[in-house]
Amino acid sequence: KGWEFNPVIFNDKKLRDRIRCFFKTHIQNAKKRLTTMLKHPDKPRNKTLLQKLVQTAAASSDAGRISNTCKMQRRNCDQAQQKLCTGG
Repeated sequence: KGWEFNPVIFNDKKLRDRIRCFFKTHIQNAKKRLTTMLKHPDKPRNKTLLQKLVQTAAASSDAGRISNTCKMQRRNCDQAQQKLCTGG
């Protein structure tokens, strides 16, 4: 039968808004994490995650979206890419 919510507290509009806010916050936090990683590519954990991200992007159709993110953070992205490519 599925989930049933209390109709006094939740109607379809409130439930839809709560779900939309949840995913909006999730995406905003992911963007902030990526920006922080690009600002500090020398940290070992960030370096590992950025390498995996670059490998995943090269193998998927999401490369365009990641490329756009790098354009927004051009200086940091260029530095991170140089360090990843040179192994430094």
